[in-house]
Amino acid sequence: MAEYDDIILTEEEKEAIKQNAPDKMPINPTAMGWTAQQIRNKTSAFVTGTTKSILKLFEDKNTIVKGHFDTNRIKTLNFETFLSNSFGHIENGEKLYKVEFYNGLGTISSSLTFDGTRLIMTLGGVEYLLALTKGGNVFDDEQTFNGNVFIKGVLDMFSQKITNLQAGVNDGDAVNKAQLDTKEDSSNKVIEFQATPTDEAYISEKLAKDSLDLKVPKVTTIMSIDLQNNITRVEVLDALLEATEIDRGYMSAIDKQRLNALHALLGEGGDGDAFVNTINEVLAIFNSYPEGTNLLNWLNDKVDKIVGKGLSTNDLTDVLKDHYDSAYTHSRVTDSNPHATKFNDLLVKPITLAGFGIGDAYDKDYINALEDYNGWQSTLLTPTALVSTDTILTATLAAKDKLTFICKNLTTGEIDTDELVGSSIVTGAKLVFFDNAAVYFTVGATDSTFTEDGTYELTIVGFNVETQNAVDVDYDNTDSGLVGTNVKVAIDE
Repeated sequence: MAEYDDIILTEEEKEAIKQNAPDKMPINPTAMGWTAQQIRNKTSAFVTGTTKSILKLFEDKNTIVKGHFDTNRIKTLNFETFLSNSFGHIENGEKLYKVEFYNGLGTISSSLTFDGTRLIMTLGGVEYLLALTKGGNVFDDEQTFNGNVFIKGVLDMFSQKITNLQAGVNDGDAVNKAQLDTKEDSSNKVIEFQATPTDEAYISEKLAKDSLDLKVPKVTTIMSIDLQNNITRVEVLDALLEATEIDRGYMSAIDKQRLNALHALLGEGGDGDAFVNTINEVLAIFNSYPEGTNLLNWLNDKVDKIVGKGLSTNDLTDVLKDHYDSAYTHSRVTDSNPHATKFNDLLVKPITLAGFGIGDAYDKDYINALEDYNGWQSTLLTPTALVSTDTILTATLAAKDKLTFICKNLTTGEIDTDELVGSSIVTGAKLVFFDNAAVYFTVGATDSTFTEDGTYELTIVGFNVETQNAVDVDYDNTDSGLVGTNVKVAIDE
């Protein structure tokens, strides 16, 4: 009991005795200057000293025990407090022989005594027998207890029952039958769902969790639609959106109308009229034509039918048709002179090249203007094509009236050409090929150099001009019918 805890040695009391023990003296007290009397005093103080000794502690605890015995021998209870059921209780194991009750004035109102066999209540000088006991505190008579009854042991009802038990409210309260009837019977617990469910069976916590784990949480969304309630058709359509040329979606009303129109145009199952107005009817007409037939060309070769005219008779006479056929055949001749017509047979002879039908030839004036530039003679100056850092004498280049440079890409086969003419062939002139700054030709004072990156070669052709006179150039007049046999005479004619 907590009220008797002061009888027990505390840790502080134990530590005080230990600190006063002889083992706290120096190992060799004499060497430390202790006298024999000091050593005896220290040793005896641990056992019989006035403080922190075993004897002193024993005396103190004895006094405490006696005080508890004297105080708790008789319990004094206020009678009014007793009647209000809040007077407390007597602990199991206490030696109780008499309990006296006092009123508020301090006068003894009643007493409760126990002689070892009987429990007697004395009230107003009259004794009332409350109970007779046998071994184990068994009450023979039926008793009514208006106050609190405290039982610290097993309550054996000997096959009897407790009646009129109030419903428990707080932790530790007993519960009555009505409360128990509201509880589930553990025999009705199921760990898996039954084929035929009943109102009595209830599921285990694990079965409930396993079942819930198979469900989709309501916070889950489908295309941003939550599962808090039924998903409506409008929500689905808003989430899907209409299909576009890029994104998939649902077919709009306009697209459905267009699909219906296309289906009608196909003519699936026939259209119920006698006209060719569906794609299937058109395909049926051309079903016998081989693939690759150009129907449009065939149709373009036909003429529209004119009312009143037919193609069943030949409106031309046979003689006139023969003339037409002969004229057509004659007009198709392009490689001969069917009538053997000569230039001198012409009534009006042409006097210009245009009159002869020659449109891409130079006339006399143009030839005379180029008289000093006739007779180009070409020379290959690089029998072996130049590659990177190869050179050619600049004097060789300067001896020509015109230079043609032919640069070839050895990887792709591509060719780039350039020219230097007359006064352009000077020291410092530079030609860049393929718009590639790493591929170029430079005219030097003594040598001219070709530079490239290993995939190009350069060929150089030189040209000289020799003056030629038209009178010295022979002319073949077999086909023209002219008299002259040299260019000058032929031009003059």
